[in-house]
Amino acid sequence: MVASIDTVQQVKELTEEKYKYGFFTDIESETAPKGLNEDIVRFISVKKNEPEWLLEWRLKAYRYWLTMPEPTWWRRPVNGGSMPASWTRDRSISMPSSMPYSPTRPCIGLSS
Repeated sequence: MVASIDTVQQVKELTEEKYKYGFFTDIESETAPKGLNEDIVRFISVKKNEPEWLLEWRLKAYRYWLTMPEPTWWRRPVNGGSMPASWTRDRSISMPSSMPYSPTRPCIGLSS
């Protein structure tokens, strides 16, 4: 199905306008830099206050993950086509800085 030019224009206008309903949450947060590497794994582990053995386990899993072929079954829809996940464009973690990590209040993962 092909979208009409009017539909495309309406969607563009709606997505580019500022939010006008007044809701705003001003939360100071700590966000990892974009990408995924050993430093990001360490950052997440520190934020979660994890023991050293768990950090080592996560780093071992990360290193193994790097040897695996990238999956082709999952793609993000982009402009009518698809795009693979980007481990350099996305963020791995973002969490409020005023609250300590808790397993019952998990961090937000893989945000762009």
